[in-house]
Amino acid sequence: IVFLSDRCIGKNKKPIPMAMAVGRVNQVLLEEGVRHLVSIVVESAEPYDSHSIATLIAYGASAVYPYLLYATVLQECEKHNLTSYERKIRFKNVLNALN
Repeated sequence: IVFLSDRCIGKNKKPIPMAMAVGRVNQVLLEEGVRHLVSIVVESAEPYDSHSIATLIAYGASAVYPYLLYATVLQECEKHNLTSYERKIRFKNVLNALN
């Protein structure tokens, strides 16, 4: 399993578009003949809708965790002081929209 993440961006580490990173890793694995043995898991702030997640999957990602999207939903739930049941419904709605 190869994990690609953009969480550790800082002064010394500059980001590249996640689709470009996934595509390159996918291509190298294909050239080495081991792509069928590897899963690429993406943890990124970039995907915010089903299209951006589908794009990452098309470039070779096996799974995508859009952490900024989930953090935004959580922040909105806290801002509106929602109950745990209402929060669960909000997260379920986001997951349904992405799927």
